[in-house]
Amino acid sequence: VIDGRYIACKNLFRLNEGDIMRWCGVLKNWIAFAFFGVMTALPSQATTVRYDLSLVVGNTWQYDFSVANDSLATAIDEFTIYFDRALFSNLQLVSAPADWDPLAIQPDLGLPQDGYFDWLAMSSGIAPGRSAGSFQVRVDFGGNSTPGASLFEVVDPTTFDTLDRGFTTPTVTAVPEPSSMVLLTSGLLLAMLRGRSRSVRKGKGKGKVKAPV
Repeated sequence: VIDGRYIACKNLFRLNEGDIMRWCGVLKNWIAFAFFGVMTALPSQATTVRYDLSLVVGNTWQYDFSVANDSLATAIDEFTIYFDRALFSNLQLVSAPADWDPLAIQPDLGLPQDGYFDWLAMSSGIAPGRSAGSFQVRVDFGGNSTPGASLFEVVDPTTFDTLDRGFTTPTVTAVPEPSSMVLLTSGLLLAMLRGRSRSVRKGKGKGKVKAPV
């Protein structure tokens, strides 16, 4: 299929192999540059909170959170994960590590206030460079698809200052299928080749003098 598309593009735009290879090189550099720009624009966080998500029954979902202290200057002794009051209800604690004290606060549309889970370390917390897992909760989700990321905050339990905040991320991030990437790349390449073909036709039309009638 790829060979057929290659030959079709070559015949359609009357391009030689060198032209096509140059355009492929330009496209590859453009994609790499765009990816680098997006990644460098993302804000860095000192804490990473990841989750595994599974459907329990009906609209009830279970989150299994793990927390990593990537670069905070102090241990993580308390953290909170929020759930949008418009989408979530019936927040339930499932399990937590033995040395953590969990708390569940239900969302309240009247206040209004988002629901949240809060975990307080009863001993040393999560030291810099270390991680902890098995923070399991269940929620009822009122949306039309699969629930996703939530806001989290790392809190100093003594001063109540927020030390870090961000959004939870899934343990396994969806990657586009190869067929989707091929279609995307082919579409971008075709658009670039069409632009080149138009400019070539316009260039050939310049300088022509209409014969007198």
